[in-house]
Amino acid sequence: MPGGAARIAEPGGPGRPIVPPGGAPKVPGGARIAAPGSPGAPLLPPGGEPKMPGNPRIAEPRGPGEPIAPPAEPKTPGDPGIAAPGGPGKPIVPPPGEPAMPTKPRIGEAGGAGEPATPPGEPKLPGNPRVADPRSPGEPIAPPGGEPGMPGATRVPTPQQPAPPGGTIPPPGTSRTIVGGAPGQPGAPPSTGAASPAAAAEPPTASPAGTAPTTPAPPVVAAPSANLAGTFVPREILLEVEGSLSTTDVADLSRQYGLSLLNSRPVRILNATVYRFHITGNGSVEATVSALSADRRAASVQPNYLFSIQDTGTAANGVLPPSMQWPVAKLHIIEAHRVSNGTAILIGVLDSGIDTAQPELRGSVVKTVNVADSAYSAHFHATAIAGILAAHAHLTGTAPAARIVSIRAFDGDYPTGADGTSFHIIAGIDAAVDEHVRVLNMSFAGPNDPLLAKAIRAAHDRGLILIAAAGNGGPASPPLYPAADPDVIAVTATNRDDSLYALANRGRFICIAAPGVDIVLAAPDGQYDILSGTSLSAAYVSGIAALLLERRGDLDETTIRAILVATAKRLGSAPDDRFGAGLTDALAAVSALQSLPQPAAPPQAASMIH
Repeated sequence: MPGGAARIAEPGGPGRPIVPPGGAPKVPGGARIAAPGSPGAPLLPPGGEPKMPGNPRIAEPRGPGEPIAPPAEPKTPGDPGIAAPGGPGKPIVPPPGEPAMPTKPRIGEAGGAGEPATPPGEPKLPGNPRVADPRSPGEPIAPPGGEPGMPGATRVPTPQQPAPPGGTIPPPGTSRTIVGGAPGQPGAPPSTGAASPAAAAEPPTASPAGTAPTTPAPPVVAAPSANLAGTFVPREILLEVEGSLSTTDVADLSRQYGLSLLNSRPVRILNATVYRFHITGNGSVEATVSALSADRRAASVQPNYLFSIQDTGTAANGVLPPSMQWPVAKLHIIEAHRVSNGTAILIGVLDSGIDTAQPELRGSVVKTVNVADSAYSAHFHATAIAGILAAHAHLTGTAPAARIVSIRAFDGDYPTGADGTSFHIIAGIDAAVDEHVRVLNMSFAGPNDPLLAKAIRAAHDRGLILIAAAGNGGPASPPLYPAADPDVIAVTATNRDDSLYALANRGRFICIAAPGVDIVLAAPDGQYDILSGTSLSAAYVSGIAALLLERRGDLDETTIRAILVATAKRLGSAPDDRFGAGLTDALAAVSALQSLPQPAAPPQAASMIH
């Protein structure tokens, strides 16, 4: 963006400029307007309680005298207002005759309609019990282009296009709109009818039927294909061992295979230690993985894969209208808060760093865990995700009373432009289990990773609810992970018209849709950004999961998935490989808990009579 571009703070009424009190602090790469409100206006609601319609502090931004939230939808006769769709007693699982949600693929299943279980002639990676990295034979998967932008860096907008068949994977993170223009100067507001190229959407039309899954194939131990070059850190490998290695073993492995130990981490959920080695000799990553896989000390060996949370953006001049927080009304979030606001539920944000001083998040981030190599720092992506979850000043979070554990595994230090690696993400999942997180939001995407799949399975088996962005690879992209993992709830993105985000991935692994186009969100330094992408959609569903868990702490991933599917608003031909079951609904989801049987009471101890 131009160095002098300005960022607009929270919107006022349509056409009304926002004048920042006392001026706006400048940040590198452009100026922003400070948090909105009249001078002296409080940024936090007193008491920290979620606000209902009529409260001017956390409802949708507006101008003076405008209603805070849209009036409640008219109720049909007999509608109690908070019951599950169809009236009280509607079962969570769709009744006979209603299309069932496609099951997520496991071993050997195709990730999307018409995709083969295993690319022809393509060996699987060592230790990978699931599908090898899917793509067309002979086609490399290039990492997302461009250098990652961290706080203080100037972003150059690069329009994003869907990948051609068998081509490269575009960045699977978010599309970022930098709002420019002089503060307080009226201008053409961002269009609410036509999105920018990066945020274009497709209408909810029927999609072709998928093919039946193929027969699962047994795992094959083989070196990764040369076609995977670019999807992992150059000249690095990961070695998983049961327990740990002695100093003598490390020295012996280093000498025998031409390696140098970078660092290691115990992964408690795997009862193993993962060693990160640099290849010092002439061997390639592929050859080294193949050779080391035969070593008796190796439980598994693989490349250190790359995952991305990058963004692209376009400048938009003008004043932000209050409709930019449209998901609040779309998902009936304020109405859902009459039933649940996520009180005390721990949500892990496995991402970059959160700005814990952001007024929207004050008091919400209860712990920060840094598993990345560099020092903890705030970043726009994780801050936006946390805002969707728990904003409670000028914006309305999905679960404003939830508590956030920031798990920083992405730091943008890699020259390929990817922000995180297998090594750090697996450490982050292990940390989430250690911190007793109930919901883990994973708004990133990358290739199929066997060691990551093992960590996800172990965390899932311990009761962690894992939710991930479907990815922004476009209709021709292969499935991206961790969303395509069968133990993860995959979320795609829609716009305010319920059309699919054009850059969203497709596939039978997609469970549900949520808003993800042109949304105003919290940013570092008390500012606000307009973002688009499936990263955002995942966070809305993570927040709804927290609402459910506040009311019923005994829910597991299977039940939460069933509730989301049964209460979704059907879009297009849903359930399908575009929208999953359809658009999620916070009110319908929490209301559906009424039809669940109550958990059995623990047995009472027999009283002793003397």
